[in-house]
Amino acid sequence: MIWAKARAASNRPLRWNGQHRPGIMKGGPEEAPVRTQRLRVDQCKTCHRTMSLGLFVYSCEWCSADFPNELILYRGFIMRIPGATLPEDGVYVFRTEADVARYIVAIGPRYPEATCERVLSTRRFNWIMSRGTLRDIILSPDLYTIYPDHRFPADPNTAWLSPVKK
Repeated sequence: MIWAKARAASNRPLRWNGQHRPGIMKGGPEEAPVRTQRLRVDQCKTCHRTMSLGLFVYSCEWCSADFPNELILYRGFIMRIPGATLPEDGVYVFRTEADVARYIVAIGPRYPEATCERVLSTRRFNWIMSRGTLRDIILSPDLYTIYPDHRFPADPNTAWLSPVKK
C-alpha cells in the first residue's frame, strides 16, 4: 500500500491512498504486522456444519446426536452388495423397493447376493424414468455417495444408510 502524507501542520497519521503493497497495514509503512491464518472454531471437523457454543466448548449438534434432528428427511433405496466398504461412491438411488428388486433381477448373475437398503438424505432426490435396455424404473439421475451414518460433510448427492430397518 502506498501512503499519502497528511498535512505537515496536523498530527494525523498516514492515510492509505488505495494502492496495494502486501505486508503493510494502516498506520504507516513502518508497521508490518505478522499475518496469521484464522481458523474457524465454529465449524465441525467431521461434517463442516456450524457448531454451537456450550458452557465452555463448541459442540456439533448434528454429529453429537444419535439421529439427526432435521424436520424433513428424504428416503430412497439402493442396491447394496454385502462386503462393500462405506463410504461407497457412484451409487444409484431408487424411488421404491420394487424398483431395486427389478434392477437386481435385471442384472441378476453379476451380483446374486445384492440386497435392498434404505437411505436417507437432507436434500430432495430428483427422480427420472429409466431409458434404454432397462425401462420403467424410477431412479435418481445422479450418482450418490453413501455413508454408514449421518456424520459426513454436507455435500450434494450424499446420503446415509437408515438405522431403522424395514
